[in-house]
Amino acid sequence: MLMPSIFGENLFDDWFDEFPFYDRDMKDTEKKLYGKKADRIMKTDIKETDNGYELEIDLPGFTKDEIKASLDDGYLTISAAKGLDKDEQEKESGRYIRRERYAGACQRSFYVGEGVKQEDIKGEFKHGILKLFVPKKEAKKAEKAAKKAAEEAEANALFEQAVQALKNKDFVLEADRIEFKRGSFVYVTPNTNFVSVKGEKATIQLAFNTPAAGPNGIGGITVDGTTSGVQMKTDKKGNVMYEMNVQGVAVSARVTFRMAKGTNKCTATVSPNFNSNRISFTGNLYPSSESNVFKGRSI
Repeated sequence: MLMPSIFGENLFDDWFDEFPFYDRDMKDTEKKLYGKKADRIMKTDIKETDNGYELEIDLPGFTKDEIKASLDDGYLTISAAKGLDKDEQEKESGRYIRRERYAGACQRSFYVGEGVKQEDIKGEFKHGILKLFVPKKEAKKAEKAAKKAAEEAEANALFEQAVQALKNKDFVLEADRIEFKRGSFVYVTPNTNFVSVKGEKATIQLAFNTPAAGPNGIGGITVDGTTSGVQMKTDKKGNVMYEMNVQGVAVSARVTFRMAKGTNKCTATVSPNFNSNRISFTGNLYPSSESNVFKGRSI
């Protein structure tokens, strides 16, 4: 099985420096193209860390736009190419008496393993040195596992916070999706579409992105009511259901919240008592102190 071989140096690097045909003219051309450090072109230093490999590749005389990196079948290839024109003119006539053109290219490949993707490799080019970081496959797995664990921990913390907010009767469900009776739905703005509870008071608000102001002045309707018949249940899997009645001047409905264990993602279904035009709000549930909703004019 092929192993990452980025430690391997090209045996021909130094040999060509002493080769008979590698004459002074070629060296002069390299200096014109790459400057005083032409003899260090593509010299590579490699350092192994716990998480991967750090490469420093000398590319004197090149600009960032002249350097390319590609990854194919586990091989990381660095290539650079440039051209240079040098003109000499007569001072009086301005005619060219000599025009020289130089072109140079170099390339180097390293086997880094087929488990590495191009987006995993980080790099920067500064002061003629290309710096690359190639992660180890094991480190990449560990990084993904750590990231997943951190995300799960954050989600669980939000879930516990939301559960406590339900118990305290002090919460806001900020909806980014509204679903209607027959399954049609629209995506909406969370800070103007919500169901909130503060003690015995509840607010249900819709605000669609339309030119019409609507009864609440922000493109929809806002109704206030008093809560009653509150029930909170948790099933064997830890999923939470929270039910309540909301009664007000313009609303009479049963509202049911459902939230899966380990997330504050929640759906509240508003079922009117006198018709079947139920509507569902789906979004994230927060304590009122963590919410930033904007309330329109109530009916």
